[in-house]
Amino acid sequence: MKLTRTGKIFVAVVAVIVLILGYFTVFSGDDAPPDLGLDRPAKIPAPFKFPLTGAQAQQFDVRAHGNREKLDVCQFFTHYATNRGIPIQFEALIPDDARQSPYFYTDPRTGREFWPAYYVPATSTGVSEAQAIASGDTEKLEGCAQDANGAPVPILIGFARGQKPTGNLIRVNGVIWWDSLQLNPRQRITAAGAETADAPVVLAGEAQRISALALQRPAFKERVLNFAFRHGKVALRVSRVEFASDQTRVWVELINKTATPLPAWSGVNQASLRQDGGPTLTVGLSSDEGGPTADDTDTLPDEDLPPRGAGNLSGYLIFPEVDPGRTVFLNLPEVDADLDNGVAPVTIRLDPDLNVDVS
Repeated sequence: MKLTRTGKIFVAVVAVIVLILGYFTVFSGDDAPPDLGLDRPAKIPAPFKFPLTGAQAQQFDVRAHGNREKLDVCQFFTHYATNRGIPIQFEALIPDDARQSPYFYTDPRTGREFWPAYYVPATSTGVSEAQAIASGDTEKLEGCAQDANGAPVPILIGFARGQKPTGNLIRVNGVIWWDSLQLNPRQRITAAGAETADAPVVLAGEAQRISALALQRPAFKERVLNFAFRHGKVALRVSRVEFASDQTRVWVELINKTATPLPAWSGVNQASLRQDGGPTLTVGLSSDEGGPTADDTDTLPDEDLPPRGAGNLSGYLIFPEVDPGRTVFLNLPEVDADLDNGVAPVTIRLDPDLNVDVS
């Protein structure tokens, strides 16, 4: 059957409507319908400019966070066309060997680096699942994210110069931007002569390193401290306290101010929390079988402090859960082993009215 000019226009209009309806079944809200010009990168939503800074970063975070619950790995693949250009927030795992991947690409014009990564579901097993997928295990990977041979296809995340966080596990605020074969037409042929698949490309507006522990056991209350002091040869920073349903986490950083290594900090084993009217809770101990242990990932390592310029030690002090609606006292031992007389010189009082909800 040959379509008339009017019929062709009608079919085109219906196609556009279907695409737009597809968009609204994936994400809803105030975001504009996606840019469907698939032969070019998606537009960054107005009024934002990447990389995000200041108030724009906060505003974009609000919009992206609103789409988190609707996001899964197939939204990057099956629904790529209708999700382009929409603010999204997700976690991803960048493998240790990502730079050696045939998907890795540096744009010679802009200097942006595009790193292969794997989507991390926000579940208690999400990180371990992503690690397995990165190693080639597709048992729990949706078919939408596999190539013709059943191998995992990564998501490429594009970072501006100096924007990529350190570490493997990151949280990204950005947009689904383009596809890898149009970004890098030479991608198809690897050094071994094998073909790679077309991967979705996310442009990062903002990215930050995230703790696996914080992702698996999310906090519902938080207290930002940014408290720092120096005693003797060591400086200590206490950034925040996170209140989760089954544990309390305190993020600390130790800085050696000398040119030689120093003994491990006793606080790794001797820091304590005291709830008003309750018992003293020791770091690393658990109130029940399912609670925190000293072996949890991202805990502050019990090891010597590296010399100045060789990196700092950072991580969580992990305690049993407490009630963030009541006053808590955090007791920290002496940070310089030479001055340690068994008396905790630092007590931080955490009044409940300064704790904030975590969305």
